[in-house]
Amino acid sequence: MATDANLGPCVICGDADNPTLEHIIPQALLLRMGVEPATTADHPFTTSLCNDCNTATSKLHNNTDLLDLIETGAPVSQNTLRALAFWIVWITLLLGVKRGGDVWPIEDARKRLQSRFSDRSAGGVPRGTRVYAALVNEDETSTLSAQYSILLRNDPRVILDHANFPTGYRPSGAKTAAAVLRVGNLVVMVLGPTWSSGPDHISLIDKAAADIGLTPIWPSTNPEITLTPHTVALKEVWNLFVCTPFTIRNNELLPAALRSLESAVSYLDPSTET
Repeated sequence: MATDANLGPCVICGDADNPTLEHIIPQALLLRMGVEPATTADHPFTTSLCNDCNTATSKLHNNTDLLDLIETGAPVSQNTLRALAFWIVWITLLLGVKRGGDVWPIEDARKRLQSRFSDRSAGGVPRGTRVYAALVNEDETSTLSAQYSILLRNDPRVILDHANFPTGYRPSGAKTAAAVLRVGNLVVMVLGPTWSSGPDHISLIDKAAADIGLTPIWPSTNPEITLTPHTVALKEVWNLFVCTPFTIRNNELLPAALRSLESAVSYLDPSTET
């Protein structure tokens, strides 16, 4: 753990004493890939943590099989994919806090990080979170073929009625709904808890991800899960799920009230006239 007199307070618990430099992408992995680790907290993949939080988060990286999987694409097993899912969720939350929000609202992300690494009151993946992965054989630069509007449960822009069900949305801020990280030979997507569109909501999400080559790795229901190397269009992965209910034509993953509102708005949109 490197220290730096210019580091700010811990981004998880706020402690300003004994700050340390946290490499969000572990130094061991960077060195494997021939990348020299950064030495300052202004780098996009480093941040400031107190000694206690740094020690706690370092346990995420302390898994040789996980680092092997990220670097080379093997070994693939339930254990390594489970470790990958746990790792990527907390990494994307930490990146969200570092970057000031990103696709996971910053206060919600910090609260979950505090519970996991500061007061140790919670562990595992936050309920309702889904994780997908692909083993990349080659990057594809094709145009986007599909996008789905979706509502995140932790998104403060969602307007709720008296019964706490979604009835509207404030169209501002981040448009992408899922956090995506390309690291080593893997592309991994984290989708936070979402508002349901109906009884087939989860299966429809999984199908949309499968259509662009992503395999669900959390929650895991397949004991014989594998990752087959193939070509992946990163633009499709980054933009598959979006928080823009009234501009995306595919609204089947929105709650019923939002689908009705979107239809009304689309009807008044001159661009829909023929």
